[in-house]
Amino acid sequence: PSIDNYYVADGDGNFTIRDDIELTTEKRDMLEQIKPVVQLAANQGQLNRSLFYDTLTLEEGGRVRSFWDKMNAVSAFFFHQQEKLNRQVAIISTYNLELNRLMNNPTAKERGLSESEKQNLAAEEALYRTQQMNGGAALANAPRIAQLPLGRVAMMYKSYGIQMWYTMLKTMNTWLNRTAD
Repeated sequence: PSIDNYYVADGDGNFTIRDDIELTTEKRDMLEQIKPVVQLAANQGQLNRSLFYDTLTLEEGGRVRSFWDKMNAVSAFFFHQQEKLNRQVAIISTYNLELNRLMNNPTAKERGLSESEKQNLAAEEALYRTQQMNGGAALANAPRIAQLPLGRVAMMYKSYGIQMWYTMLKTMNTWLNRTAD
């Protein structure tokens, strides 16, 4: 299950809502509204990636899967699905909140923007904030040491902790800067 299952990509990779499934008008309107963020998240590999699958190299093609590869895939399946679900919920929730803010309470520089421009701004903000909250899902976003074979094993569950420490320190720094002013 993934939010992008409601869409189909054309030859250029642009999403349109699938017409082979039965959807209510309300659900179709909601899918149309969130399409910009789903498209951007898919383009950046944020919808179907997970640290577990990247770390275990379970999605690499072109090689024969050993018994242990298959066992790793089975054992990581639920972690992979949960990480995807958490990220997708965070992306869509943040997008909806930011889009609501842009439509109802924009800043001075945001007032002259079209609805499409506001959707794109909300999509970018949603992906940024989700990255800040959940850390990187792709191995490419992990620390350099975690990308090396031995480091992948040693840092398998540490990337999230490192991201959380970074987020806490960044929040504390922001607070200290605001109280100093």
